[in-house]
Amino acid sequence: NIIIDDNKLNKLMELRHKYSKKRNFKIKNNTMDSINYSIDCENETDKQIDEFYNEIRNEAYSICSNEKELANHLIHIDYCLFPNDSKDFAWNIGTDGILETLKSKSNMLIEMPFPSNNGVEYLGRKYKLQGVLI
Repeated sequence: NIIIDDNKLNKLMELRHKYSKKRNFKIKNNTMDSINYSIDCENETDKQIDEFYNEIRNEAYSICSNEKELANHLIHIDYCLFPNDSKDFAWNIGTDGILETLKSKSNMLIEMPFPSNNGVEYLGRKYKLQGVLI
């Protein structure tokens, strides 16, 4: 049973707004700077993106007490409150908690497509889903 704390939810919604605003600003500026693009610029951009995510992630962890609680709130925000928006806030900020939650709720068996004469045709070849332990 997932408990959503309205106070924490509101704080994370404010953080989501800050995240979106800063992310959109950085995307706009990086697009304008792409004319003078180089490998050094790519490394610097990656570093700035990581710093940005870490800043937002640290703020999120100051709101929620642990990874699982944070993941539950982020999923609620991105999937329930904003179902038509990008899910990057939840996945960029709460990756570890989301993955741990998924692992704890699965039997570690996933289905993967394998070539098979009796399978479903896709792009000219036939495949069948088979379970694989992860």
